[in-house]
Amino acid sequence: MKNYAETAVWAVAIGIILLGGGQLYFYFENIARTSGDILPRTLFVILFPLFIGILLRIPRLLQEKRADRRWKVQWAKILFIVIPAAYVPAALLFAFLPFEFTLPFTFSFIRLFETNIPSLISLICGYTLAGSFISSRIPNKY
Repeated sequence: MKNYAETAVWAVAIGIILLGGGQLYFYFENIARTSGDILPRTLFVILFPLFIGILLRIPRLLQEKRADRRWKVQWAKILFIVIPAAYVPAALLFAFLPFEFTLPFTFSFIRLFETNIPSLISLICGYTLAGSFISSRIPNKY
């Protein structure tokens, strides 16, 4: 029963964070329309789903932490999933920053910016990044 209560509290907390994120998005969208400054909206569209992806994985990490296990990092998952997935949001982020630095294929990704694809990629990147920290059982000494 305790696990169900924790899950319900966590779901309500994520729902409140998503509602607040929606309000922030509309605020940044209004700033972009009135002043023409799209950098705050761009930062939000790229970084908020990353944060949500990490939040979605935290309950499992907390559950494994309570099990008193040894932690390790899955470097292959970070190298082959997280870094390539982070390339699209990073390329879009560098394209809209005030200095001139563009990654290869950036202009191909700009067409995707008005869709939900960069947000989805950023969400997957955050979830996978948090999921690459796993615990393994501590062997018995006896």
